[in-house]
Amino acid sequence: MLTSPKQGATLAGSSQTFTWMAPAGATSYTLWVGSTGVGSKDLYGKTTTAVTLTVPYLPMNGETLYVRLRTDFNGVWMYNDYIFTAAATPANLTSPKQGATFTSSSQAFTWAPVAGATGYTLWLGSTGVGSKDLYGKTTTATTLTVPYLPVNGETLYVRLRTDFNGVWMYTDYTFTAK
Repeated sequence: MLTSPKQGATLAGSSQTFTWMAPAGATSYTLWVGSTGVGSKDLYGKTTTAVTLTVPYLPMNGETLYVRLRTDFNGVWMYNDYIFTAAATPANLTSPKQGATFTSSSQAFTWAPVAGATGYTLWLGSTGVGSKDLYGKTTTATTLTVPYLPVNGETLYVRLRTDFNGVWMYTDYTFTAK
């Protein structure tokens, strides 16, 4: 049985160390990691006599990962299945900076592309965090210009959402209207 990481955890990055207990009579272990379903091994597969393996090159897109730990008892194989979530980091605005005051009624928003992202959505609202009463658009670009912003000094809320093939993550920001 895996002792680390814990079942259901979100993995920490593109490389993950898996550790398990050595049951009496075990002669070897096989670790499979896949993204296509329980028992899949499209991402990694290795047999070892050690009780730890570091899996490199994991996706960083928030998708579900399936891990099967197989134990060999002199030719009799038994296994346990686990499900994890791949690490993911949503896009972050590079411009404007968090907390800025806009200088006009139109503002360009820019962010760096994120590996594994399939799209982005920018929401802008005035009614609270996550609101989109003023603007909302989905794109594959990394820049959007929002027109017709208020010029009354109110707080504006921006949510930049990152789509990892149907798994959405986001970062929130606040700004001040001109």
